[in-house]
Amino acid sequence: MRLSIRSKLFLGICLPVTAIYLLVLGVEYRVRSKEAILSMEAYLKELTECEAAEIDAKLSSVAQVCLTSAEILGQRHLSDPVENISVLRSIISSNSDIYGMATAYEPGTVFKDRRLFSPYFCRDGGNLKFVDTGLHDFNYTSQNWYMLPKESGKPVWTEPYYDNEFGKIIMCTYSVPIFHEGGFIGVSAADVSLLKLNDEVDEMSSLGGYCVIVSHSGRIISHPVRSYVMNETVSSLAEKYGNHEFEEAGAKMTAGKSGIARYRDFETGRAKWIVFFPVKSTGWSFAAVMFEDKVMAPIYSHMKRNIAFLLTTLLMIAAIIFYISSKITRPLGLLAEAVGKLGNGNLKAEVTGLKNTDETGVLARAFNKMVLELEENVQSRILEEAARKTVEAEINVAREIQLNLLPHKFPPFPDKKEFDLHALNLPAKFIAGDFFDFFFIEDHVLSFAIADVSGKGISAAMFMAVARTMLRDNSLPSGNPATVMKKVSDLLSQDNDKLMFVTVFYGRYDIRTGELRYVNAGHNPPYLIRKNGKMEELYPTGPLAAVFPDARYAERTVRLEPDDTLVCFTDGVTEANAGGGELFGEDRFVKLLSGLSLESVEKICSLISEEVLNYSAGDLKDDVTLLVLRRNIPV
Repeated sequence: MRLSIRSKLFLGICLPVTAIYLLVLGVEYRVRSKEAILSMEAYLKELTECEAAEIDAKLSSVAQVCLTSAEILGQRHLSDPVENISVLRSIISSNSDIYGMATAYEPGTVFKDRRLFSPYFCRDGGNLKFVDTGLHDFNYTSQNWYMLPKESGKPVWTEPYYDNEFGKIIMCTYSVPIFHEGGFIGVSAADVSLLKLNDEVDEMSSLGGYCVIVSHSGRIISHPVRSYVMNETVSSLAEKYGNHEFEEAGAKMTAGKSGIARYRDFETGRAKWIVFFPVKSTGWSFAAVMFEDKVMAPIYSHMKRNIAFLLTTLLMIAAIIFYISSKITRPLGLLAEAVGKLGNGNLKAEVTGLKNTDETGVLARAFNKMVLELEENVQSRILEEAARKTVEAEINVAREIQLNLLPHKFPPFPDKKEFDLHALNLPAKFIAGDFFDFFFIEDHVLSFAIADVSGKGISAAMFMAVARTMLRDNSLPSGNPATVMKKVSDLLSQDNDKLMFVTVFYGRYDIRTGELRYVNAGHNPPYLIRKNGKMEELYPTGPLAAVFPDARYAERTVRLEPDDTLVCFTDGVTEANAGGGELFGEDRFVKLLSGLSLESVEKICSLISEEVLNYSAGDLKDDVTLLVLRRNIPV
């Protein structure tokens, strides 16, 4: 539908006004949002620090009571059960934050006539309930709250647990070893109810948010979603919902750090802010969580009022424009006609018959000039596109030449039954410097290499070809891997003004004995997978090649037993990118290799390449090169 001149004037004026106003609104929104977020951060930081300190104070009070109890019992050495129970009752009565308290004695130390003696008081409503756990066939000496302080000789906070023996609640325990005259005689233990702690934390919850407590191992201790408590960890929740931001925040929390992070709610996807602070006495972390939309609600309301004002202003401008546009017809009509021709692809279109000296005339002349320049630019782009296609064709040819330099016949030595060998190169979008090579320098000695040249493009490809040629030319039977690598590095470093380098794993394999003599010039350590599934890394034995004129390389030897497999690779494997910034990584690669030890060398290459391609969604950023060698069982 063709727009009228009035409509064009309206759009020509209102759109810039709208854009400017929206820009102002955007700037204001960003400023106000930043202020709101900073205010929220300050509030949550103050809240978490204060509440963490309050929890820390309560737990420290419990710990101090327990420490005092251990000191009293150690000094007085109470051997009367009645007196022990009386002291224990008076101690637990002095601190309402203690849910239960026990004194557990080492068998045969204080009470010779009883193998186990551990009086225990816990709260039952408003009363104290007493249990002599030693009379219930309860072997407390195998419990963590007893063993840990006994073994370490130090007070400890246990991980939260459910006491299904006597307390019947979720709790954690502070345990202090009791010593008498330098000898261990038992443990003084105080329990803290996590149900009570959950209720107290719920009361602390911030406006529009809530509070959470996480143990030092990452277990959820307190959370408004009660099904998470003791059943989930920050790691399990992050893994279950694929929430990387929450996982990073959880790692900092379990490391005892303070901080702030933004992540998405697991179920609704709403943005949240979490601020966390350590509870130093236990190694826990206290966190306050607030929904971002709660913080931004006043900002959204203000923006709605401004948009309403904008719409009102646009209506007033429209009325004025439609009044003035009735006096402007012919000049704009001619401009509209010329613009229509240009829109249909006529680069010869121009405004004719208009000799106005006002702004409309200036606009017409500017239009004519613009059309002329546009035609010139289009022709220039056509030439540039043709040149680009020529360069791409040359690059493709160069890539084919590069790939043809690599051995491509497999199996390469069908008459050699002592070993199996397979290699693979998956090219990325650009010319790169990965290569592999193998050849016999003696009837029973196989020389092979895998390498990666720095950079990409034609320069890397040329450097790769030179490095490959030098390795072949210097791989003489009389030499050794360290000597060959030293000579190649020295030759490549000459006139290397661009400071290009190459990482190389070069080896000589005796097919009769399985002995591998190798040198690793800064390359990714290959993995040697033993027949029993264990893996060894062949670490670098010297620096990058072609950089240091005086580089020295050490030669190492390893023996491949029958059915042992050597997997060599370039960094295109471990640095494959999933699109979200996370790399394929060494850990994932090692896990993959652990399940491939029984596969053929060809299948190993195929499965690794498929896994890397799937991980990177087929979009390789770097060449993936593999070389797999296996020693066969002698026939």
